[in-house]
Amino acid sequence: MYEEDKIRKVSNRIIVKRLLGYLGRQKWLIIGAIILTVVLTGIQIFFPYLTKMAIDDYIISTVQVIHPSEKDIALIKSFKPEALIRLDEEHYAIKSNTVALLPSTFVRELYGEGRLQREKYYLFKAPYDDAIWKAVDHKEFENVRLLSHKGLSRLSKKEILTLRKSDVKGVKHIASIFLVLLVFHLGLTFVSIFALAYVGQAVMHRIRENVFIHLQRLKLSFFDRMPSGRLVTRSTNDVEKINEFFTDVLTGLFQDVFQCIGVVVVMLHLELRLSLVSFIVIPLIAVVVSIFRVKVRKVYQRARLLLARLNSKISESLNGIKVIQLFNQERRIKETFGSVNEDYYKTNMQQILTYGVFRPVVDILASVAMALVLWYGGGQVIQSAVTLGVLVAFLSYVNMFFRPIMDISERFNIAEEAMAASERVFTLLDTKEVEENRGKIRKQRLEGRIEFRNTWHRYEEEWVLKDVSFAVNPKERVAIVGPTGAGKTSIISLLPRFYEPERGQILVDGVPISEYDINFLRQNIGIVMQDVFIFSGSIKDNIRLNNQSISDEDISRMAEYVNAHKFIDKLPGRYDTDAKQRGARFSIGERQLLAFARALATNPTILILDEATSSVDSETESLIQDAIAKLLKERTSIVIAHRLSTIKTVDRILVIDKGKIVEEGTHSELIKKKGMYYALYRLQYMK
Repeated sequence: MYEEDKIRKVSNRIIVKRLLGYLGRQKWLIIGAIILTVVLTGIQIFFPYLTKMAIDDYIISTVQVIHPSEKDIALIKSFKPEALIRLDEEHYAIKSNTVALLPSTFVRELYGEGRLQREKYYLFKAPYDDAIWKAVDHKEFENVRLLSHKGLSRLSKKEILTLRKSDVKGVKHIASIFLVLLVFHLGLTFVSIFALAYVGQAVMHRIRENVFIHLQRLKLSFFDRMPSGRLVTRSTNDVEKINEFFTDVLTGLFQDVFQCIGVVVVMLHLELRLSLVSFIVIPLIAVVVSIFRVKVRKVYQRARLLLARLNSKISESLNGIKVIQLFNQERRIKETFGSVNEDYYKTNMQQILTYGVFRPVVDILASVAMALVLWYGGGQVIQSAVTLGVLVAFLSYVNMFFRPIMDISERFNIAEEAMAASERVFTLLDTKEVEENRGKIRKQRLEGRIEFRNTWHRYEEEWVLKDVSFAVNPKERVAIVGPTGAGKTSIISLLPRFYEPERGQILVDGVPISEYDINFLRQNIGIVMQDVFIFSGSIKDNIRLNNQSISDEDISRMAEYVNAHKFIDKLPGRYDTDAKQRGARFSIGERQLLAFARALATNPTILILDEATSSVDSETESLIQDAIAKLLKERTSIVIAHRLSTIKTVDRILVIDKGKIVEEGTHSELIKKKGMYYALYRLQYMK
C-alpha cells in the first residue's frame, strides 16, 4: 500500500492553519475580503427591512382611531413617542404598525373596551383638493382627514395618486435607496470576487511551485514506488481544489455565519414570537447537518484516493500502450482499469446519495419553517398584532436564514474536497526522502579515479549488491557484464548518488562521494542510459539542457563528433526541429546518438554507458561504436552492455553475478579462464 493510500485523519484545523501560512502578503486581501463580506451581508439583510418600511410606512400606511386614557397614552409613548396623532380633545390616530408593537394583552383590552377601533383609515393632512373629497365619505377633524380603504377604492387611479402623493414619494425614495445599495453591492461583490480569485491563484502558484521543487529534490527510491499519475494529480487537480477553498469556502463561510447571525438579530428585533416560531425546526436541522458531515467526509476521502488510482492507471496505460498492443493485453488492462473505475463510480454514487438525501430534507424543514411563519404570522396580521410588512420581511428573512444551511451541502462539498486534497499535497510535501546535499567539495577538475569499497545496497529487503569492491583508474575504460538482475545498473546508479549505499563507501579521487557537492559531482559524470529520455523542444535545447555557456557552434561540433549531425542535418529545422514528446520522431539509435552529444556537452571526466547498444540495428550500431570510441577517449569510463562484442577493446572487464564481482580481466584473459564471462560469450557467439 502506498503511503497516501492510508486514509488519514488529520484535523481540518491543522490543515487550514497550514494553508493560511501560504497567504503571505495576500493575507491583507483576505482580511479585506472578509470585511467586504460583512458589509455585503449587512446590505443583503437590509433589503427585506427596506421592503418592510415601504409596505408599513407608505404602501399600507393606515391608522386606527383610539380613545386613550392618560395611562394608555403613557404606555403607548413608552414604545414609540411619536406614535399618537391628535384628532380632537378625546381622540387620537395611531398607526397600525405601532399597534402591532404594543403588548397583546393591552391591545385586546383596548379592543374589548371599545377604546380602539378596528377599522383602518388612510390619514391625510392639508391642503385638500375639495373636488376629490366631496365625492367620498370621510371623517374630518381639526387638522386631518381620515379615509377608509373602501372609500379610497371608489376613486380613480389619478385621484388616488393625487391624494397619496406623499406615500408615492416615500416609496420612490425607498426604491432609490434600494437601487443605490444594489449598485454598491454589485461593485463590492466584484472587488471581493477579484480579490479572492487573486489570492487563490497566488496561493495555488506557491503550492504548485513548492510541490514541483520538492519533487525534483526527492530520491529516486520514492519514484520507484510512487506512480507518476498520482504525482500529476497532486500537482494539478489537488492544487486546484485548494484554490476553490480560498475562492468559495473561506469567505463563503464567514458570509454564511454573518448572514445567519444578522438575520437572527433582525428577526428578534422585529418580532420575538414570530422568530421563535421560525426557529422550531433548527434542532432538527442541526441533527441532519451533523450526520451529513460525518458521512460525507469519509466518502470524499475515499473518492480522492480512488481518483488518484484512476489517474495512475490511465497514465500507466498510456505510457505502455505499445507493449499493451504488442502483447494483446487490452482485455486485461480493461479489466484492471474497470475494477478501479467501478470502485470510483460506486463511491461517487454514495456521495450523490448522501447529498440527494441531505438537500431535500433541509428543503422540507425550511419549507415547514416558512409554513409556520405564514400560518402564525398571517393570524397575527389578521388580529393586527403584526403588520403585513413585518410578515413579508419575515418570509424573506426565513429564506435568508435557511439558504446558507441549504447551501452547506455544496460548501461542505468544496471544503471536504479542499481538505482531502490539501492533506494529500501536504503528505507529499512532508515526505522526508529528500536528496541531501551535505557535501561541500568542488574542484576545478576531477582526475577520474573511482573506487567501490565493500559496498552493499538493496532497494527493498533483498540485497542487490553484496560487498562489492573494485577500482577504476583515471582514463581507464572498464566494462561491467553479467546476467539480468546481477546488479550492473545498481552500481552505476550509486556513483552519481541517485541512491545511497547501505554499507561501504564509494570514492572519487580518494574522496567519499557524499563529501562532494552533489551538483558538481553530477556535472562531472556523463550518463547515457538504455532508455534515453528526450524532452519536448528543439534538438539543440535537448543537447544543451539549459546550459547557456554551450554555444550553437559547440552543439553542432559535438553532434558531428558523435555522428548525430548527419540525421539532424536532414531535418526541416535542423537543430531547431521540435523533438516532440519523449523524442517520438526519432529512432532508438538516433535518440542514443543525441544522448551521446548531450553527455559530451559538459565535457565530463567520468562517462557511464548503460546498455547503450543493446537495441539498435547494425548500421546504427556502427555509428554508435565509432561515437563510443571517441567518447571513451581520455576519460574514465564504465560501460555496461549485453553485446559482449562491443566491449572487447576496453581496458578491463568486471563480471558480476548475484550482486558480487566474480571475475575480472581483459577480454582475452577472461576467455582463457573459461568462467562465467566465457559462458556468456559462448552463449552469444558460438553455436
